[in-house]
Amino acid sequence: MPVIKTIYGQLTTPDWPDDLIVRTLVTYGEWSLAEQMLLAPMVRGDDCFWDVGAFLGTFGLGVSHLAAQPPRDLVVVEPSSVLQHHLRENLTRNAPCPFQIAPFAVANHVGLLSPREDQSPLNAGGVKYEHAVGIEATVACRPLKDLRAEYGDYDVLKLDIEGMENEAILSDRGYIQTKRPIIWAECNEDTSSIDLLETLIELNYNPIYVAFPFFRKNNYNATSARIFPMAYEAVLLAAPPDRLADFTGKVDGEEIIVRPVNNADELRQALWSTPRWALSDWVCLSKAELIARLGRASQSQLFETFLIRDNIEL
Repeated sequence: MPVIKTIYGQLTTPDWPDDLIVRTLVTYGEWSLAEQMLLAPMVRGDDCFWDVGAFLGTFGLGVSHLAAQPPRDLVVVEPSSVLQHHLRENLTRNAPCPFQIAPFAVANHVGLLSPREDQSPLNAGGVKYEHAVGIEATVACRPLKDLRAEYGDYDVLKLDIEGMENEAILSDRGYIQTKRPIIWAECNEDTSSIDLLETLIELNYNPIYVAFPFFRKNNYNATSARIFPMAYEAVLLAAPPDRLADFTGKVDGEEIIVRPVNNADELRQALWSTPRWALSDWVCLSKAELIARLGRASQSQLFETFLIRDNIEL
């Protein structure tokens, strides 16, 4: 069982050397720490913080350590039986506050889920589930409302469940509408993100789109190695005004995208303007050089044919 030295402490992981999250922890000593740094200032010492889609526990650990005071309780929700053992070891060793582990997936009703067939074998943290109908089920799912009755109310709710964030929120709509917790929900390039936005607006939130790099320049291992030239992820942040006042939207040394989104078109524009991938030579270019390339691309110009003289046979 591999043990990795990280910014969170000593972490145990499955023996998955090719997995994206495990590779990132080995290379950088952290996983998406910029995201944790963005949420942490909003977390208070009397909060119960729920990390739904916890994987190895890095998000809950990162936010709990980075907050001015650790939350009074940390509830991590993770359906994978393979990961739950590592999750418990990692939290027992490193959590700065009491914690509970809820071994379930989250959906809008009690039932069973199975992983979808279109999965990457190199990213166990990105497994997508669907309701089991006529196929072999692998994990149990429960509504947030039921889990909350067992594990306690949440004040801060992080959701990273690969497109099922809206379903999770709808499963505890009454509580969310009344208590107005902070919601930090993954926002992918999928129409489910538009559904999520519209639900948050219906619940009288004013959502904010936040996009950030997965890999920090000032990472814990101080390495300049790049697993990808550039990789951004995004969330929708929803919070009452008094809690939103603690959100800075800044991480030293990193470019964070922050913009309010009031409708589907504004969310589409925000996602369209977020760098999800890049060629390695792009990341070293200046803003002027990037604009030059964009201008040429908009006119379908190719460098391969730029200023090439016609070959003249003698």
